[in-house]
Amino acid sequence: MTRTEISERLQRYIVEELLDGDGRDLTPTTPLLQWGLLDSIGIVSLLSFIDDNLGVEVPDDAVRPENFETLEKLSLMLDDIVRKAA
Repeated sequence: MTRTEISERLQRYIVEELLDGDGRDLTPTTPLLQWGLLDSIGIVSLLSFIDDNLGVEVPDDAVRPENFETLEKLSLMLDDIVRKAA
C-alpha cells in the first residue's frame, strides 16, 4: 500500500466518521488535533480503523500527538511502519 493510498483511506474515514460526510475543508495539512477533529476517543477509534482496515498495527511508542497532527504526518508515520515491517 502506498502513502497516497493510506492518505486517501484515512481521509475517507475521517470525513465519514468524524465530519459527518462534510470534508470540504479537510486537506493533508489540516490541524486535526488543534481544530478538535481528533481527541483521545477519536484517536483510539482511528487506531482501530487502521488496524482493521489497513492491516497496520501502530506501536505504542508511535502514538504521540505529533504523529496525529495532520493527515500528512499520520500518513508518513503509517508509511514508515509499513516499510519497516516489509
